[in-house]
Amino acid sequence: MIRYVCHKIENIRLFLIYINDLPLNIQGAKLILYADDTNVSVVDKNEEAVQTKLSLVMKQMEIWFLKNDLIINTTKTVAMSLHLCCSKPPFKPCILL
Repeated sequence: MIRYVCHKIENIRLFLIYINDLPLNIQGAKLILYADDTNVSVVDKNEEAVQTKLSLVMKQMEIWFLKNDLIINTTKTVAMSLHLCCSKPPFKPCILL
């Protein structure tokens, strides 16, 4: 059991080193990495522009993941919209992979 835990910890460390260059390869968004989670932040005043930027960023991520033999877990991938104005109805961005 200890051997398994140590082996698992080594895998986590290798994964973190492996994915560390992802933000350097993505243009048009801010990426925040935490353990095995990645947060992508796309900002614009126009909802259509946000959707366009998000689609471009997701395409870049898809290419990076394919080149590095990784898979995006689409069942755990979600999008949300945050804005200051309460007068608009919520905007739900669409993630296209």
